[in-house]
Amino acid sequence: NHFFNLFILKISSLGYSIPAAALGISIIVLFVFLDKFFHMSLLGNSLLVLVFAYIIRFLAGAIYSLEGGYNKIHLNIDEASLNLRASYFILFFKIHTPLMKHFLFLAFIIVFIDTIKELPLSRILAPFGFETLSVKAFWFASDERIYDAALPSLFIVFLSLMVVVWMDKITRKDDVRN
Repeated sequence: NHFFNLFILKISSLGYSIPAAALGISIIVLFVFLDKFFHMSLLGNSLLVLVFAYIIRFLAGAIYSLEGGYNKIHLNIDEASLNLRASYFILFFKIHTPLMKHFLFLAFIIVFIDTIKELPLSRILAPFGFETLSVKAFWFASDERIYDAALPSLFIVFLSLMVVVWMDKITRKDDVRN
């Protein structure tokens, strides 16, 4: 069981190690196959494809930050709660989730910042007329409209900074309480 879990963990981290352009092309091939297999043309150029690609790409960052937090929870806590006849549901939601809230926020921050910065997947997989901030900045910069590219670029930096400051504030507030 441990080896299977480790295998799944390593497989899920492949999305982050594969170049985004190769991942994007692979996902296009997968969804074209699914469209032909199910005789539909709904999936090929939809936002669902982009979200699926983001999940594959950034799952590793979230998993590894959550794994780091989960490893800090001592096994005695699980054993004590199970000895007190708590269900696994109660163990997860009443004990593990509050202990892991900082790591859940960290996983959210990592995925959020990486998502707003991601350019290759957004350019390859975004539906027609859908542009992310990074794509908009890229198009302005490629047209040598540097002043126009500055606003989306600064907004990406501002959003990233706001999320990091928000996480720092929450962490400091909890440190003061403890």
